[in-house]
Amino acid sequence: MSKTIVYGVAALGAACLLGLASTPRVSAQAVEAGVQIFLPTFYSQYRPETALALVWRTPGFTLETGDQGRGLAGSEGNVLINGVRPPPRGSSIYNLLGAIRIEDVVRIELIEAGARDIDMQGHPRLLNVVTTAQTTRRVNGRLRQERREDDGQTTSFSAGGRVNGDGFSYEASLNGSDTRWISYGGFYSVTPDYPEPRLSADSALDIRQLNFNGSGSIALSPRTDMSLSVTAQDYQQASGLLDLGPHDPDHVRSLSEYDRNQQTLSVTWRQTLAESLSVQTVLALDEEESVYESSFLTQNQANSYESITTESERALRSTLRWTGLDGVALETGASWAFNSLDGDSRTYFDRVLQVVDGSAARVEETRSALFGSAEWTPVPRLTASLYGRVERFELISSNAPGQTYELTDFLPRADLRYRINENWTVRWESELEIGQLYLGRFLASTDLSNQLNTSGATQLEPLRTWRREAGVERSLDGGGFVHLSAWQARVENPISTVLLADGSLRPENSTPQTLRRLEAEIELPEAVHGIPGGLLKIEAELGDSERIDPLSLIRRPVSSQNEWEWKIDWRHEVAGTHWIWGVYLQEQGPAEQFWLTRIRRRDGRHSARAYVEWRPRDRWRGGMTFDWSRLQGHSEVIFADVRVPDSVAELSSEVGRDQSSRLSAWVEWEVRDQVKLTLSVNTGRESSTNISVHEAAGGLLYQDARDYDAVPAVSIGLRFNR
Repeated sequence: MSKTIVYGVAALGAACLLGLASTPRVSAQAVEAGVQIFLPTFYSQYRPETALALVWRTPGFTLETGDQGRGLAGSEGNVLINGVRPPPRGSSIYNLLGAIRIEDVVRIELIEAGARDIDMQGHPRLLNVVTTAQTTRRVNGRLRQERREDDGQTTSFSAGGRVNGDGFSYEASLNGSDTRWISYGGFYSVTPDYPEPRLSADSALDIRQLNFNGSGSIALSPRTDMSLSVTAQDYQQASGLLDLGPHDPDHVRSLSEYDRNQQTLSVTWRQTLAESLSVQTVLALDEEESVYESSFLTQNQANSYESITTESERALRSTLRWTGLDGVALETGASWAFNSLDGDSRTYFDRVLQVVDGSAARVEETRSALFGSAEWTPVPRLTASLYGRVERFELISSNAPGQTYELTDFLPRADLRYRINENWTVRWESELEIGQLYLGRFLASTDLSNQLNTSGATQLEPLRTWRREAGVERSLDGGGFVHLSAWQARVENPISTVLLADGSLRPENSTPQTLRRLEAEIELPEAVHGIPGGLLKIEAELGDSERIDPLSLIRRPVSSQNEWEWKIDWRHEVAGTHWIWGVYLQEQGPAEQFWLTRIRRRDGRHSARAYVEWRPRDRWRGGMTFDWSRLQGHSEVIFADVRVPDSVAELSSEVGRDQSSRLSAWVEWEVRDQVKLTLSVNTGRESSTNISVHEAAGGLLYQDARDYDAVPAVSIGLRFNR
């Protein structure tokens, strides 16, 4: 039935492509060829407060943060703010967009390749957030407090300011939160050594975070400008048992503490050398320290793990861009990056120190690259781009003393976009990507609940992924559109934990994996379906994947890939009234997950939401939302040891989950200009979970269940801009 819905959406999309009359899209207003304009009113149904919400909800666009982890050698993300890319090592794009109030957004521009003289960095589309001309000085802030019936609470705040002048601008923001979340115990996966269901004890999770972001730019001359960005982030998380009376000795006590501090600095220098020639140089520095401790305590076990890591990055990138011919843009440059990690970890099983390779590790990664690109727009309807990068990679690890791993790669990328007419667009792209190498894999790790140690990696190659995509888009009457696409990604050397000949577990590059997707997106505004004020959106995705399991050597799907997903979103602003209502439906298909000692089949997830909003006056609005969802259950097969060829399952288990619906209500009052007060309440959800354990032959061994009460909550928020 669910796959039938996905196929039905694809068929509807094909029918819209082939059979419906079309006119230029007006929901995204056409101002210039290849640029679609979305006004803030387009997103009003989502009650957005910042530009980040607009970016997430822009049709036909997927946010990409860029390859900030690979030495600035490749693309730098696909979002612009007032036509300028954010600093590559400053505040994250999420923080930057989250700091832009909805009241300051003039429009969202979706720019296709070739539509403007912009360095696309290989992206087929860029999104530009255009804001109002800010006043000389501005301050803004938010304060929110939420209280939950079980004594959980969240307090969050943000404050920021901006100063503009003739040829310069500076801004800074500080945001933080303090959350106490009551975590109610759930069932651990069973093992042959512990076949009885184990329930974790209830705990309190305390999370504190504080972030500072500062940036500025100055025009040193009509041809030269410089920008600077600094950030500092502190994150602390700790879990502790609730003081709810005597502790049940059958419960598992799982406790942890995590502390992370990070500082970044980036400097960007831009110089216009001639009318059609410019150069840009970026220097980025990043320092991060993390401390982690965890323990797993039962009647029979006392296991613990602790680690401390320090990571750093130094990166430099310089780019020369030439646009001397109409419709042609050429670019060349070089980049260099040095990344390092120092780590130390200790593992205790029943208070006995484990000897694991890589418990103390240092790893150094150096990347240098030369790159060039050519973008050609012979006619406004056609844009073609070619990109190539020669990158040298060098890795030194203390887990492989005296060895240096080196390789050189050529990374091509090609993109072709053709606008057949005002309504039809086709595109094709192909790229070989090199992914970020997570240096933490060189440090030993431990699964405390199963008493499994994994040694730190000795040598690893970064992931190489060939990605190909083809798509077609058509505008429909009244501003609707249909977008169909197909893509395939083949990862040549994914990193997996494998079993070595000496019996140890270690991360290594392993067997290739392939992912395929068919995607459809349809938007039908009122002019198409004939209901004034209505808007219908439909999305569907059908997936397929395969790889050779690195442990059992059996062909199987890629872990955690949903087989399908579909979404239907209907919104109706009732003409001549103050009412808005809508319905949202979603279903995710099942997926399989593969671990060292078990295989999990995760059920599909269903959810629905209905909402109504009332806007009686300009300064007042309110609404109610009804949410329903069926939680994902799962079934598992469990092996006595690490899965190897011809392994036979020892046990199987099934976990089921159920929950009630939730009702929430909110009201917002603009106390005075640009000062808004919000009050919201929700009922929470009742839920339950059950587990059954079966022997290999199918006989029932154990079963257990737990019920959870609903936790109502109330919150109040204030935001201002002066």
